[in-house]
Order: sequence, then structure tokens, then C-alpha cells
Amino acid sequence: MTLPTAAQLDALRNQADPPADELLAQLVAEQGPAQAKATFDLLIRRVEMPLAELPPLVQDYWQSHQQLPARLDQEQLRIAQDFFVDHGPKLLVILYYKSLPMLYSCVKGAEVLVKTARLDRPQGDWRIFARRVAETAQFLLGVMRPGGLVNVGEGVQLIQKVRLIHASIRHFLLADGWDQSAFGLPINQEDMAITLCSFGISTLNGLERMGVEVAEEQKEAYVHVWSAVGEMLGIVPELLPDSVAAARALEEAILERQSGPSLAGQTLASALVQFAQERLNSRLLQTAPESLIRYFVGEKMAADLGLNHLPGCLSGLVPELLAGFFRKGERLEERSQPALQLLFDELSKVTMKAMFKYFDNYKQRTFVLHPELQRKWSLDAAE
Repeated sequence: MTLPTAAQLDALRNQADPPADELLAQLVAEQGPAQAKATFDLLIRRVEMPLAELPPLVQDYWQSHQQLPARLDQEQLRIAQDFFVDHGPKLLVILYYKSLPMLYSCVKGAEVLVKTARLDRPQGDWRIFARRVAETAQFLLGVMRPGGLVNVGEGVQLIQKVRLIHASIRHFLLADGWDQSAFGLPINQEDMAITLCSFGISTLNGLERMGVEVAEEQKEAYVHVWSAVGEMLGIVPELLPDSVAAARALEEAILERQSGPSLAGQTLASALVQFAQERLNSRLLQTAPESLIRYFVGEKMAADLGLNHLPGCLSGLVPELLAGFFRKGERLEERSQPALQLLFDELSKVTMKAMFKYFDNYKQRTFVLHPELQRKWSLDAAE
């Protein structure tokens, strides 16, 4: 992969996903904006792909986009999924406290998240925010669990559902007067690329920050699989990293261009912190969300997100304790030290379940953790 130039990235901000966007345009032309919006709402409400309830036009599109890309190597997929089984709870914690704040720091991309009104809620109402984060976690779990990425499998269905939701958001934001000259197209190619980085290289960087040793072949396999996922999401080839080094360079290049202070990013980061604080009942961990974000993203990005520096030693102690725990036991079954176990349980098990339970009312289905992952992670999603 050759790193795109700034001019090329500028152009890609005005390029989105033509196949999915054309489908939305056809749907609106044939059935009107109200029916297209109803389809969009249905896709968001359902955890699974509600194929039988979708218009024929959407069903035809879905059936034609169920094949895995030729670039996906099955041995690399096996290595990546085995790696996820071993490290999944850590990766979910890092997704929450590192990858999402990193995305919120991208000024133009954060504007899309706020405008969709799916994250930005009145103070004290975190239900829709929690659902959005739970959707992100569920996407990661569905794609990376063993058996998820097969033709017509759960992971492929989730990918195509997200792709259609993205096209819907673009259509309705543009129709609502979105300022393309200032922000580019909503969910454009550059924004999709940094989002892809948030699932792949960003989480690997988070493990490294925690002192977790990961074999090079596992890192390369993980990036390889997420590049294949990016192709299925409609990302152009020039933004699909073919190595860990290329993924890091791409992430750094986009953040250099897009990361900065914004009201939208600060609103989203505040919601992230406040939701986590609501769900963490331990007084010891009330400072954990903000201090963990700062630990992962650094002082400048934390300041851009409006996160205040916390006085005292506790703000630094919590991340260091968690890092020490991650280094000590690479597998959950090797856990030791009760205090560190409690800390990890608070930040992964409790937080995951707190997010997942929001599927019950809005999603019309309770989140179910795959049995193999429940067993490997010593979790019971029904608790």
C-alpha cells in the first residue's frame, strides 16, 4: 500500500460508497423518503439482518453482496480469530477507552455522529448512546468470533447492514442541509478508513500501550482481516492497509489532518465518560474512565476532547494497575490477584453487560454472547 497524499485524501472526503448510495437513491425514488427512512429505522432496530421485512430492492442488493473478498486469506483469518478469542475482552476495553475517543477527536467525523442524534442526547439520558456503543461492540464480536466471517455468515450480514445504514445516514444528512463544502460527504472514504483503523491497528496499539506482547504474525493477520472487512464495507483499495506498518502510517496521516478540538468531539467524549461512570458502581473506579482515556490517547487529544487533568495519584494508578494485570496474564483463565481481577471485571465484564442490556428494549432482542466466547472468557451474558 502506498500512503495517499493529502490531496488524494482531500478528494476522498468527497467520495463515499457508490453501490450503497445508488441503492438508497433508487429506494427513495421508488418508495419515497418516508419508506426509505422506515427501512433505515428497521436496520437500526434489529440486531440481525431483517431480510424478509426489507423491500425487494434491498433484498436483491443484500443477496449480491454476501461473498467474502478474494483478498481474505483463510489461514490469516484463523490466526486473527484465535487471537481475538485470547484477547477479546482486552480489545473491547481498548475499543471503548481508546478507539472511540480517537474517532471523536476527528473534528469533521465527530460532526456526523452528533448530527445523526444517535450519540448526542440530553444530559442524563444515555440509553441511545449506550445502544450505539453496544452496536459497535456487537459488530466487533460478530465479525471476529470464530465462524463469523463465512459466506452469508453473521459477520458478513453485520458488515452489509452497517454499509446500508451508512448510506442511509449520508442520504438523510445531505437532504437535511449537510455542509459538504466544510465537512465533505457524511461517512466519506477518509472517515471510513479511520474508523477501520479504530477496530484494527488502534486496538493493537492499545495492547502495546498496556505492555501486552503480541506475535508479529498475529498483528499482521489482524490487520489483514480488517482490511478485508474494509473492502466489504465499500472502502476503496488505496485506503486498505496491507501490513501493520501501512496501517499505522495511514492512521497517523489521517489523525494529523483531522484530529483537533471541537464541540462535537467534546460532547461525545463527555457522554462516553458519564455513561461509564454511571455503570461503574465502585467508588474506586469513578475516575477510571477519564484517566484511562487520557492514558491511551495522550494529553493533547484528551485536552482536545475536553477531558480535565485529574489531580492526585489515583488517576495514574488505575491505568497502571490495569496494564500490570494485562501483562501478568495473557489469558483470562490465568487471572490472579483479586484487586486486579476486580478492576478488570469492572472495566470489561460489567461495562459490556451494561451496554448489551440496552438491546433488550430498543433492539427487540437481548444480546447473546456466542457460547464459545462465553466459555473462553468465563462470562455469562444472562447474568
